[in-house]
Amino acid sequence: MRGASALGDVLKRVIGRPVRVFVVWEPVLWRDFAPPTSKVLSLISDSRASQYWDKELLLSAKTDSLRRQPASASGKKAVVWDVAAIFPPGARWDANFPSPTFTSRPVIARINEIQRRLFELNSQSTKE
Repeated sequence: MRGASALGDVLKRVIGRPVRVFVVWEPVLWRDFAPPTSKVLSLISDSRASQYWDKELLLSAKTDSLRRQPASASGKKAVVWDVAAIFPPGARWDANFPSPTFTSRPVIARINEIQRRLFELNSQSTKE
């Protein structure tokens, strides 16, 4: 939850910037048997953020490049978790998942870098 809380704080600092955030919660730990509670969702309360519950790990199945570890030989599904990815303006997920310009695993490890890149990205897009 530290990563979600830190990301919520970053969004407060990049207020007024054209940032769009997608938060996808997936069942990773044994206690993740239900969607996140209102308390958990409130960690990222910015209106530019949309949050989703992906019970079936559909995002993880489609985003090989973001996985922290591969699927196991035992058949256990691979999971993308605790990852922040920054995409260039206009990136779209069409036939293939777009390539991020930056990733951080875990989110908290490079939260200052995430903030810096969001500022830089928005500065570049306003110059064009």
